[in-house]
Parts: sequence; structure tokens; C-alpha cells
Amino acid sequence: MPTAVPPSPTALPLLDPATHQTKTIDFGANGLAASLSVHGRFLTIAGPHPVHGQIIVAPWEQFPAEKHYDQPFVRAYRARPMDLHKDPEAGFGMTVRLKGPDGGIDFPRPEWSYIDGSWPRGTASLAQCKAEHSYTVVDGQVTHSVVLQNTSAEALTAEVDFGGPLSLHRAAYTQLTPQGDCSVPPVENHLRATSDGALLLQNRHLPATLGLSVYVDGQLRPMISSESTTTGTCQIDNTFVLKLPPTSSRNVVVKYTLSPRLEGLDVPASIHTTKPSARSNLTSMIDHQRLAALLGNGKRGQVLAFVVLRNLDYLLSCCAMPIVPQTGESKGTCIITDHQCLPLGWNRDNYWQLDMLNSLYPHIDNIVHAQYRVTARRIIQDVLRSHLVWVFRTAQRPAGFWARSFFSNGIPKDGVFQLDQQCYPLLELAEYAARYAAADPSELQFVKKLAGGVVDEVLDCLQEHRWTAPPDSTHDRRLWLFKTDETPADDEVAYPYHFSSHVLLCHTLTSLARLRSQVGPECIKTDVSGWAGNVHADTLEFFTTTHPKIGPMFAYLTSTTGQFQFYHDANDLPTALAPRWGFCSVDDQLWRNTIRFAFSPENTDGWYPGGPFGGLGSIHTRDPWPLGDGQRLSILATLGGQTEGPKGVNETIAKITREAQWDGLFAEAVNRDSGKVTSKNWFSWPGSFISSTLLSRCGVLFEGEDDSHLHV
Repeated sequence: MPTAVPPSPTALPLLDPATHQTKTIDFGANGLAASLSVHGRFLTIAGPHPVHGQIIVAPWEQFPAEKHYDQPFVRAYRARPMDLHKDPEAGFGMTVRLKGPDGGIDFPRPEWSYIDGSWPRGTASLAQCKAEHSYTVVDGQVTHSVVLQNTSAEALTAEVDFGGPLSLHRAAYTQLTPQGDCSVPPVENHLRATSDGALLLQNRHLPATLGLSVYVDGQLRPMISSESTTTGTCQIDNTFVLKLPPTSSRNVVVKYTLSPRLEGLDVPASIHTTKPSARSNLTSMIDHQRLAALLGNGKRGQVLAFVVLRNLDYLLSCCAMPIVPQTGESKGTCIITDHQCLPLGWNRDNYWQLDMLNSLYPHIDNIVHAQYRVTARRIIQDVLRSHLVWVFRTAQRPAGFWARSFFSNGIPKDGVFQLDQQCYPLLELAEYAARYAAADPSELQFVKKLAGGVVDEVLDCLQEHRWTAPPDSTHDRRLWLFKTDETPADDEVAYPYHFSSHVLLCHTLTSLARLRSQVGPECIKTDVSGWAGNVHADTLEFFTTTHPKIGPMFAYLTSTTGQFQFYHDANDLPTALAPRWGFCSVDDQLWRNTIRFAFSPENTDGWYPGGPFGGLGSIHTRDPWPLGDGQRLSILATLGGQTEGPKGVNETIAKITREAQWDGLFAEAVNRDSGKVTSKNWFSWPGSFISSTLLSRCGVLFEGEDDSHLHV
């Protein structure tokens, strides 16, 4: 049998910055994540910490503890990477220029692409010299390599600047509606040079260490720095000259090692260039052209394939954070919502992020290179499995229920009770068991080990939040409705019973009943076989009301005593999926009216009309959300073209592609007129849901291909 030949690295150019908003260039692996400016300097390097969840290296000071409830300050602080991402002097790291007779000659801003959808590459050229910048994470080190190629017949001189301001501190966790304190340790940044020429930045209050080393043509180039200690940022400033003989190439490599301990740095005297293995990188295994063909071909297919690959890579490279203790067994993988603003685990976000992997799985034989199909399946299953370990074993439940959000070490961040956050892990486990444990006894034992005790405890907590009769109640029985303290937008509720959470609960209980049959009553003692039907019946009865302009529909919230709130939010995906989940039929008039309300001016604070980017959003951030357009795309796929036909699908896809930032990722919210991001450029959930919808519903969505609306 011939030896399998790995596919050649594919460079995927970023989308046109003239029509797509630029942002930081993000990459990572195995819990380390970094963000670059458009000029290739580092704005952040972040990694997991056993005490603080995530630590970060940045060219600005640590978030002040007293400002966590100051929403304008929070928004301004988390916008700092974007404020600096176009500044050629901002950040820290390596900058290269040529020396001319009148001073330094700067290279133009690099042209950026992602190698295999994962690793940033920036290329820039002057008349006599080319510079190629490559960024990777290998063996726990973030690496920046630049190759300078003298294309002329004359000798050239390059100047390499390495430095900038750095602070090593705890991640900011910049929430808009925090419901739990975030302890902020003191900062004491101590910078020194080691005897072998590396630099060490340490903060003993974390504790943590950042090691920096520079290599020229594979040989260690000693760095210098005066020893200093500060509560703010330290300044590094090193410059050296590099001779470039005619028609020659030189290579400079900078290695960054981030450790959650106070320790020295093992600095070899020489290195060999090491690239990430294709066998560990799922996006490198995917044939871009086959993926594009699956998603409609033509210009549209190319853009959507880029979007899917980039969102897949962002999930696996920057949001999947393995939690590896110094001793003992693995604590699983925490999936964070983003690496920059909110490096926290949300059960809700995590379900939809991982659903992208489930949606990709059936297409592996079609889009993955043949020699990597077994490996691709293993990677997907390993991520799903490892996250279940984290959410069922590592995530702490001191009150019995899962909190709103968690630090990556499993400590609850916001202890408030949200109904939907209890459902998603149970649904995730049931779906995993259905796919992987049906024919594999070892996987069935794995599922049993996770489910035993935990499922019953969570179900007991649900019963504690079940409807209790208010003073004005006339009901003669205890209703099968369950309270929530907050909506899926993390906002407080006017009435305690929330519609989309009950749609999700019905679907979860149906899946959980099948799981109980699979693992046995000795594993899950609570008999939930009748729960879904009871919840379904009471949800229909007590959420059905009449809107004065829309007619009969489902309310967003109810008191169960005749009080309702009319609203729909971009975060309420279960409502959009109600027919697919069996809650109602696609022809159900109550559901259709609810959807018609959601995408109409009657949806006050949820619908943001006007301009080419107007649409469904959220009171949480009062603008249209790309997640709302993902919801619309899913609804159109469910309707199967019954209402707007291919035209509605094509217009929605065209809008989604315009909302994508130049790296294919989506923000939380955008301006309805310009499409510019108004909140959180980093947000894995919308891109994951959009990608999942494209993959799982491609047979319906791409029947009427038309890419004339695309501006890419």
C-alpha cells in the first residue's frame, strides 16, 4: 500500500478589508491563544491557570477590581485590542525594517492569510526584499518566525526591533451583567534577563511566568534588559542588525512560553524549525474545495467554506482549553465563549459551539482527505468527550445546579440559576450516548460514570424550581413549569417562566428518557418518561396568549396567572427550532405567529429595523445580532422555502457573509446601517451556530443557488 501523502498547506486569504471589518488576527492551540495587530505585533497572549482560570499578557494594565459593575468602563476596556489593532507601534513583539541611507524603511502592512485555516501568515514586500511572517503554537510555545529574503544582487541590512510594554495578569472577565465577584490579585510584574540571554517576566501574585527567547538562523540571540519591578507594564527594548547577503535569506524566531508557575526557562542554544502536525489540526484535513461545493459552489461556496473553516478553527484553537492538573487524571476541556473578553464556560454557548462538530461529522467522508478521515472522527469525538468530563466532573455545583458561567478551572463565576443552563449538559450527554455509546461498551461505561448521581441531582434541583402556587393562583394542581432567574441573554426576568427554555426542556427530557433506557434505572434513578409530555402540555396551555396585532402566539414570559411579556431575543434559539425538536409542527399557527412577531417591529427591544444590517437582536446589547440572522437562516431551512423560497435564503446568506469580519468570525452585535461591530468582536457562538446550520441543512439551503448578492 502506498504511503499516504499529507495534503499541501493551503493558504486561505482573509476576506477583503474593503467590505469586511478588520479585527485582531487570532490563533492558538491547547489552551494558549494569541491576538495580533494587522501589523503582526502581539496584543495578547493568554493561557489557562489552575487558580485564576485564565491569565493574559497584554500591553496594558490589569482590569481594576472596582470597575466590574461599571458597564461603560467594561465596554471600553474590552475594546482595547480593537482600539490598537491598526496601530503599527502598538503591542509587543518583533518588528523588522530595512536600513536605508536616510534611516529605516518600513515594510508595508502585511497581506494576511491562514495556513490550513489555522496559522496566520503575513507577507510584505519592498523593491529588494520580501518578509514572510508565520505564527504557530508548538509544544506549548507561541512562536513568531520571519523569513527575510534579499531578492537583489546587492547586500542589504535589516534592523530588528524586539520589545514593547507588557503586563502579566489575570484575565479581565468583562461581563456586562455580572452576578458574581471576580477576585483580582495584586500585580507585581518583575522583568529580568537570564544568564543565557532569555527574558523572564514574572508575577508572583498569580503566580505565572512569561519566558521570551530570540533565535537568528537557529542560534540563540541573547537579549538584554535591566531588572525592574512595577505594578503596571514593563518595557522591553532590544534592537539588533541583520546582514542580508545578495540573493539570500535570513530567519528570526521569537518564542513565548507562558507558564502558570514561577519557574525558569529552558533555553536551548539552537533550534530547528518545527511546524504543527497536520494530524493534530482538523482544519488542515478538510478539502476546502469540497467543502465549498457542499455549501453551494461558486463565490458563495468559497466564502461560506472560509467562514466554516475559520469558526471551526477558532473553536478548537482558541476556545477549547484542556485542563491538565499537575497530578491525577485529566479534568477535561473547558470550552470558553471567547478568548479575549469572556474566557468563561457557558453551558448554553458550549452546546451550540460543539453542535458545529456534530454537524460536521456526517460530512467527513465527503470533505476530509481520505487518509485523515479516521483521525478527524477521533478528534471530534475526543473534544466532545473531554468537554463532557469537564462539565460533569470539573464544573462545581455547590447548590446542586450548574451556574450561569464558570472559570475554566470549574469554579462558578455567576451562581444565578438559569433553566436552560441545566438542560444543555443533559442534552449534550444524551446525544453523545446516542451517537457513540450504542455499539461501544466502553463508551457506555463512560456515559454511565458521568451520569451516575449527577443527573438525578440536577433533576432534583429542577423540581425545587418547579412551579409553586402564588397567592392569586386558582390552579388545582401543581404545574409542570419551571422557574428561571434570568433569560438566555443573562438578563433578569419580569416573570419567572420563560418560553424558549421550556421548548428546550421538553426536548431535553425526551432525550433524557432515551438515555435512561440506554444506561438503566440503576444509573439514572429518576423516571422522567412522563415529564416531557407534562411540560409540553402546560407550556402550550400557559404560554399561549393573543397579541393585539399578531394574533394567537406564544408569550416570551408568563406569570401563569394571566400576565405575559411579548418579546423574542436572538439568544432564544429553541423557539426557532421548536418544529425540528418536535415541540410543534412546522404548520403550527401559534409558532408561525411567534416567529412573525419576532421578526417584526412589534418585537420592541428585540427587533432593530432599518439599514442593510437591521434585524433581530437583543435588549442585552441594543443592536442587530448576527446570531439573529443565524436564527432566521435556521427558520428558513425548517420552512423549506414555503414562505420566501430561495430568494429569502439567498438574501439571508448574503447578509450573513457581509456581517462576517475579515477573518470569517462574527461579533455579538453590529450597527444596522454600516454593519460595523458595536459589541464584542470575539464571540464563538454565532459563527458556530451559523456554520452548524449551513452544514446540517445544506441540502435545503442550497437548492436555489444565487451568489449575486455577495460582496466579498
